[in-house]
Amino acid sequence: MTCRCAFPCRLGLLKGVVLFLPVTLFHTFATLIINCIVVWSVFDYGFLLIRLYVRAWPPLLSTACRAWSGDSGDCKSRWHFTPSRPPPVHA
Repeated sequence: MTCRCAFPCRLGLLKGVVLFLPVTLFHTFATLIINCIVVWSVFDYGFLLIRLYVRAWPPLLSTACRAWSGDSGDCKSRWHFTPSRPPPVHA
């Protein structure tokens, strides 16, 4: 016994492809757009953290050095660190 696909079967197959293809394409493009938004958000957040870290590191290191060494702020002998601002001059 053989089963041959007649015209209604082909029409149903064509209708299924026509209905399924737009849904698949929409899902694919929506997924790509969402992935791009997520990836760029993560990159932006990472760059923001790096910028904050670079700005915050020298003052934190200077404060930690002063607290650890107990001196008046001259940490060059132990830490080889040059502060961004010169120490105040006492008259």
